[in-house]
Amino acid sequence: IARKGTKVFVENFISSILSGVKTQIVNASGAALRLGMDTPDTLVAATLGAMRPNTQEKVYADEAMAKIFGMVNGFQDAIQTGWKVAKTAEPYGGIDKLDMMHEKAISSSYLGIPKDSLTGKIVDTYGTIVRAPLERVMGGVDGFFKVIGERSQLAGIAYRRAANSGLEGEDATKYLNDLMQNPTPDMIKEMEDFGLDITFQKPLGETGQAFQNVVNKAPALKIFVPFIKTPTNLMK
Repeated sequence: IARKGTKVFVENFISSILSGVKTQIVNASGAALRLGMDTPDTLVAATLGAMRPNTQEKVYADEAMAKIFGMVNGFQDAIQTGWKVAKTAEPYGGIDKLDMMHEKAISSSYLGIPKDSLTGKIVDTYGTIVRAPLERVMGGVDGFFKVIGERSQLAGIAYRRAANSGLEGEDATKYLNDLMQNPTPDMIKEMEDFGLDITFQKPLGETGQAFQNVVNKAPALKIFVPFIKTPTNLMK
C-alpha cells in the first residue's frame, strides 16, 4: 500500500511541475530552436565539406534546402500525429520525456478499485486530468516535432545519397524519389535518432541508464530527482 501511495504522490508531484503554461512554451520553443539550428549546421558542414573529397558522408549546401522541403512536406502528417497523441495519450514512437514508470499510478486498475464503481470512475477521471498536460499537450507537441524532424532528416539523407551516387538528370531524380519513398533501415534509424535528438529524448548512456533505473525502482527518489534523461540531453 505504501509503495502504491508513493507512486500516486510522485505522479501527482511531477504532473504539477510540468503542467504550467510556461513549461509547455519552453518545451515547444526548445524543440523548434533545436530543429531550426539544423539548417545553419548543415550549411557549415557543407562549407567544410567543400574542401574534402567526395564520400558518402559528404554534406552538400543544397541538403539544407532538401531538409526544409522535408519539413514542409511532412507538416500535415506532423499535425495529424500531434493530434493523435493528444487524443490517445500514447507517445509517438513509445518514448516520452517523463522518465517515469509507464504504469499509470492514478488509475483504478493500478489501485485495485473496480473500474465501473463511482470511486474507480473518479480516480480514472482525476488521473486523466492530472496527466493531460504531460501526455496529451507535451506529448502531442513532441510528436509533432519528431515527425517534422524525421521528414527533414529523410529528405537530407536522400539528397546526399543521390548527390553522391554519380547519377545525373532524371536518373538521379528517380533515385532520390525512390529513397524518399522506400528509405533503407539505416536511413530510418538516422531519421528516428534525429527526431529524438530535437526533442531531447535520446537514450542515455550506460551510466545514465543505470542511475535512471535506480531512481525508477525507488519512486520516492523521484521527488528529489524528478528528471534525468531530458536535462542530460540538454547539457549534451
